[in-house]
Order: sequence, then C-alpha cells, then structure tokens
Amino acid sequence: MKQKSLISQLAKIHNGTITHRELALNGVSSYSISKAVQDGTLEKIRPGIYLFGDDTEDIFYSLQQKYKKGIYSLETALYLRP
Repeated sequence: MKQKSLISQLAKIHNGTITHRELALNGVSSYSISKAVQDGTLEKIRPGIYLFGDDTEDIFYSLQQKYKKGIYSLETALYLRP
C-alpha cells in the first residue's frame, strides 16, 4: 500500500488527528510524514501531532495525546460529559 493512502486511511480512523507514533507503528516512514506535511496532506499542529487535510482540530483530543496523564476537571469535565 502506498504511504500516502495509508496516511489518509489512518487519519480517517483517528478522526483526522494522528500522532507520529501511531503513523510509525503502522509502517509509515518519517520521510513520508515529512513529505505529507510539505505537500499539505498533513498539518503539524503540535510536536508529534498532525491534522489531516482540512479537518478541524479536536483540541481536547490533541491535548490528551500530548499529556497522557492529564485530567479534565470542573467546567471542562461537564462539557465533555456524554
């Protein structure tokens, strides 16, 4: 499978926001990630976190990816409550 199509499939699975680690674990090379950023397929929103295409960033998801042990509380927790 081509790297570009693999990146797009993985991004769709992860709702448009994907980490460098998730891409690497699925066989996408660092070179392909850099190339995707250069041609606009991926947008680097934080170190190690990428946004696919014109999708909007889910700030809570990307922060949770950066701070694995972070806990949302007070109004944020009420907002995120299902």
